[in-house]
Amino acid sequence: MHVHVVSGEGEAKFWLEPEIELAKNYNYSRGIPIVLRGACSPRCSLHLKELIMVQGSCLCGQIEYEVELIPEKTFNCHCSCRKAHGAAFVTLTLAKGDTLNIKKGNESLKEHKNDIGGFRAFCSNCGTRLMNYAPDKSMYLAIALSTVDTPIYFQPSAHANIESKASWHEPYGGIPSFQGIPEETLE
Repeated sequence: MHVHVVSGEGEAKFWLEPEIELAKNYNYSRGIPIVLRGACSPRCSLHLKELIMVQGSCLCGQIEYEVELIPEKTFNCHCSCRKAHGAAFVTLTLAKGDTLNIKKGNESLKEHKNDIGGFRAFCSNCGTRLMNYAPDKSMYLAIALSTVDTPIYFQPSAHANIESKASWHEPYGGIPSFQGIPEETLE
């Protein structure tokens, strides 16, 4: 369950249930927050294919970007390229490829072509892995959610590629696990 919080001026924010205390204490500049619980309206942005424009950057700050994310297409990827992140998995969110704008540091953005013809983009200065994409970014663009600087209020909906997960890690429950990437994520 998630919680809707609306300011006195109608500005909506969304929090998942574990973050309700954060929602209650949110500092609205235009009004007193109202917490709404219960059934969602048909216009709830957590259930629509709504795009969210975000800003992101690498660890050293040499690269800055903006892109529109597709929140419901967020998943924890456990494939073998997790080694490039130095972690058990990476949380990725699919994005609208034609909205990607490298605002700063394009000369520092380097690519590694993977064995299936896609690319992993990273900062040549600090090594931060920022995104994965197909040769045509409009076909597939996945943003490493850890590089997003804009506050986000959604969570992954699945574990993907668990057939190649790290042997020492067990994905947490509460969301489904898939071999490969779930088809509905790529639609």
